[in-house]
Amino acid sequence: MGQSHSFTQYVSRRFEDELSSAILNFLRNDIEKADLNPHYVQNIGSWEMTDDFEIKSVRVNDQPEMKIQFDVIVEAGIYVRNSDHHFDKDETCFQWFMIRCMGDLEKKLDDFSIIEPVQVYSGSRKFDNPLFDSLVPFIKAERFDKEANNFLKKYYPMALVQPCAVDPIKLAENMGLAVKFVHIKDDASVFGRCYFRECETELYDPNTKSFYKTVIPEKTILVDEDVYFLRNVGCMNNTIVHECVHWDKHRKAFALAELYTSELSSIECCVAGGMSKHEKDEFDWMEWHANSLAPRIQMPIEMFKKQVERFKSEIRFETGEYDMIDIIEPLIDRLAKFFGVSRIAAKIRMVETGCEEAVGAFNYIDGHYVSPHKSGKRLEKNQTFSIPVQDAAILSYVDENFKQKISNCPYLFVDNHFVLNSPLYLEQDDNGKLQLTHYARSHMDECCLVFNLSLITKCGEKYHSECFLNRDKESNVSFNVTFHNGFENSSRENQLKAIQRTLEEENQLRSLLRSDYADTLQAIIDYKNQQIKRERKKKNDSSIPLIDASYIRDCIGDEGDTLHIDTIRRTLRGEKTSIKTLVLICLALHLPYSISTHIIESSPVKFDLKRNVNHQYYDFALRVHYAETVKTVRDKLIEYGAEPLV
Repeated sequence: MGQSHSFTQYVSRRFEDELSSAILNFLRNDIEKADLNPHYVQNIGSWEMTDDFEIKSVRVNDQPEMKIQFDVIVEAGIYVRNSDHHFDKDETCFQWFMIRCMGDLEKKLDDFSIIEPVQVYSGSRKFDNPLFDSLVPFIKAERFDKEANNFLKKYYPMALVQPCAVDPIKLAENMGLAVKFVHIKDDASVFGRCYFRECETELYDPNTKSFYKTVIPEKTILVDEDVYFLRNVGCMNNTIVHECVHWDKHRKAFALAELYTSELSSIECCVAGGMSKHEKDEFDWMEWHANSLAPRIQMPIEMFKKQVERFKSEIRFETGEYDMIDIIEPLIDRLAKFFGVSRIAAKIRMVETGCEEAVGAFNYIDGHYVSPHKSGKRLEKNQTFSIPVQDAAILSYVDENFKQKISNCPYLFVDNHFVLNSPLYLEQDDNGKLQLTHYARSHMDECCLVFNLSLITKCGEKYHSECFLNRDKESNVSFNVTFHNGFENSSRENQLKAIQRTLEEENQLRSLLRSDYADTLQAIIDYKNQQIKRERKKKNDSSIPLIDASYIRDCIGDEGDTLHIDTIRRTLRGEKTSIKTLVLICLALHLPYSISTHIIESSPVKFDLKRNVNHQYYDFALRVHYAETVKTVRDKLIEYGAEPLV
């Protein structure tokens, strides 16, 4: 189906004579009912229809099987003369009429008939099952669950009686369709095809690495064998149900296209989620229907909710965990296995039932797993707390609003979130690595910044709205990220106190700043050593180490891959240094960003943030990773693609 086809244009081309005759008969019966309201002719004597005849629109209502009912809105020109010959007046009036018709697309509309008397148009009538001009169904998103239930009542009613997996092969058989597993394309770029007519087509033979021709019967669904091997059984099941939806919902659109050209045979669905070889919006709607209805058919809403409650109870009993963010991922996996769907499909279905925890489950960013989390307030579907580090680094340079936000409050970049630096929200794991506390992961709106996502994809956003949730490790969907100034920093007294303590510490360090970078470093080390001595005395523990060149070297070092202690001493004396050495020392001392930047800017080696990408990443690390261990930051910089800090 390579282009959009208009039913209005088809009706105009084929049935203009029948429609014109119907209006002519209506006028002959009683010209007064035409309500022409001429301006100059007071009493109509004679009249005739002119060649001014135009079909303005056709409104279509879906009917059982392949039948359709449609209202044709026509504008007709009628030439009228005055009945009194003493007044030589005449004019052409233009009136709109509505004609209700019926036809069967299986019969190629050869049974076309006008089923109601012609009426003067007074407004369109509301239809229960409207179709677009392309004969694609008009289905609002809020009706998807109802449409899925109606589909199951017709073809697979047992799925509405008790929770169960819908067998896609059995579903297709119930619809009179045959499923065949083949290799459709050499690159597995097409998941499936639904054949509405028998035709000869080309398929791929992986053994000979060539294409061959074969005849595919009508009412056949082809599924690429690689769907299972390259993806999973859930994806394969979804592909079959997806094609079943095309057969049920889009046969009429196909039949209309076939009236324009007899060369059509199938609908072909691409891996990316869209239909191949098309540009028109109507085909986006068709794929949106299939993508949206298929998982709802596999997981009907009421049965899905029942199974959710059953599995929640089981997992809580088995694990002893109660909070949803602690059980959400095993719950999603158990649902996916039970219903025979993919993990992402089960996750999205959980979100549709109102489970906020599911949004933060099974997210993979920058190639690594992000711990489950949820917001205390509902985010928009295109908003997130989690962004890739590259986007975070770019925003910190180009977005002034964002730069000001993270400069005014102590945010750290932890687990791909910008999190307030407070013990309420951040803690160290057994390896000394920063992580979000359980409280933070349950109240992300209180402590994390929010970002807007927009899709970078060739596919229409209508049927990719679920992609904002599809951030798993197999996802090939890309996003643009922008800062959203909202949903953060709830006014909690304990949060404010913790933030205030952090800012007060930073202000104390600011008072130590000197014009010479070495003097500043020494003043900071002296200040921190005074704090350590007080802590030693308080705890009666003299083993707590003071800060010196050896201490800094130990903080930086990693199995011999370290700065020489003499290099550190020369830097602290102000004799000689490098940008990497200064960055490492600032990280070892866990200095806030404003302090680190002052030290670097007052040194002979400065950042070149406009041209040096490595410097941009080092600057970003000082800004948002300063509270972490040096080893953790060095590892992250390597992940980011920056030159190692050695």
